[in-house]
Amino acid sequence: MGENTYALVKGGNLHLYLLSTEKLIWERKEGLSNPSAVVIVDPLKDADHFHFNMHVLAVSRSGVLYSIPLQDMGASVKVISDFSAEIPKVTGGVPVLLHHFEHIALKDEVAYITSTYDNNGKKLFCTTKVNLKTNELTGFETFPDALAVSPTHSISNQLEVFGEKLEEMYFYVVDEKSGDVKGFKVVGDKAEPAWTVKLRHPIVSHAKGTHERSHFVNSLHVFPNRTGEEPVEEVRHRYPTHNVIALTHYEVLEGELPALVVTAIDAITGSVLGTVRHKSVEGDVRIVVVENNIVYYFMDAEKMRYLIGVWELFEEETGGIVRKSTGASPPQVIASFFSNNDRTYSSKTLKPPVIVPSTLGVQGGPLAAMGVTTSVNGIARKNIVLVFESGRVALVELRFLLSGGQMPFPTDKDRQITHVIIPSILLASHRYRLASPTGVVSEPTHLESSCHLVVSGLDLFYVRASSGKPFDLLNPDFNKSLLISLVCGFAFLSFVARYFVTRAKVNSKWK
Repeated sequence: MGENTYALVKGGNLHLYLLSTEKLIWERKEGLSNPSAVVIVDPLKDADHFHFNMHVLAVSRSGVLYSIPLQDMGASVKVISDFSAEIPKVTGGVPVLLHHFEHIALKDEVAYITSTYDNNGKKLFCTTKVNLKTNELTGFETFPDALAVSPTHSISNQLEVFGEKLEEMYFYVVDEKSGDVKGFKVVGDKAEPAWTVKLRHPIVSHAKGTHERSHFVNSLHVFPNRTGEEPVEEVRHRYPTHNVIALTHYEVLEGELPALVVTAIDAITGSVLGTVRHKSVEGDVRIVVVENNIVYYFMDAEKMRYLIGVWELFEEETGGIVRKSTGASPPQVIASFFSNNDRTYSSKTLKPPVIVPSTLGVQGGPLAAMGVTTSVNGIARKNIVLVFESGRVALVELRFLLSGGQMPFPTDKDRQITHVIIPSILLASHRYRLASPTGVVSEPTHLESSCHLVVSGLDLFYVRASSGKPFDLLNPDFNKSLLISLVCGFAFLSFVARYFVTRAKVNSKWK
């Protein structure tokens, strides 16, 4: 090679290297584009008061674990471990690009990266362990006969439990090809089948309720019932969805477009809670479970428009329906101060929910991913995160998707617009367009009104979302002069009041 010879090399980890005859000039971490799994974690050092200085851990499709501090706004990207060359040796020569890294879990400052790969038509698991404190690859663990894998234990197809013993745990397995959903119960070192639901069609998408997304502070909800001659505002109890699985699949009909079937199943008992069919649907379906609702996004192929489907789940009321206009008696008001509002829910005792389905039109095109903003105490209102394939990221408040939350018609206030309006103020991506987004993750901060939001794809986009963003804006007709006058007036009055109080104290001491 000559004195001024350079070479551009692409490594097995998908990084680009510019080399000269003497040294490495620069390196581009292209493996970070389109990561396979992303998670937001606490820093190894002390976090700040509001947990703003969290880190993003991302594993690439080529087997490289990265760390990106949120506080640096993407300016520093650190390679923690590159195991692209080691993992094929452990898994019998399966190339790293044929591994699907599903998720990253943390335990005792060790990152457990779970990947799946195909071996002669059989799905196998592999766990990669990386010490985040020393940035060292501590080892691999393969599971040739595993049904489910976690950082603390694994369960074989013979329903034997290895690792930490569990007192009692329920889990489920979804076979997306056959459409079978199986539930299991684990006690000690054994697992036993609990239930099986056969949907008999390939599953398009599925989601489960989690504590962060399904938590609600107030179990009561005012529901506008418009089925009668006059609308009635009813007070209903929200149905807990911590153990609810939502699944979607297509049913092929002769001479017609496929029908989308949405099914809700209880993860503990396996009972089917409800089913809804939508005719003439094609394309991908995104679905999430949030609070007492199931929200999904699909395309009506007959009318060529995109829709948001919403299920509102309520408990079956044992007594009569309580109206919002019904006042409470004095004894009920007094008893409410001493009653315990912490309710304990059990899937084995709860009755099937009352489901109120609805659909709303939306503009924006196909959806790449859907997420939910969460908060540390669950008080702030949750937003649905819509990541469009066009690169836009929108935050739609959940209450605007529920019954009675839509905008009224300009000419008829008794009617509501059955369409989701997404103004520019709800675009979390602002003026940017992300390149080929594929996923979204969220993590609450210790400030109730904000939430970390990371969208992954060819671009890695971060924003701190706020549930109160629409309320921070003022209408054009807002009287700013009056607001300034009131603030200045109250400040002046406070100084005057302080003067007279001080003068009164001096006079009393003088006497």
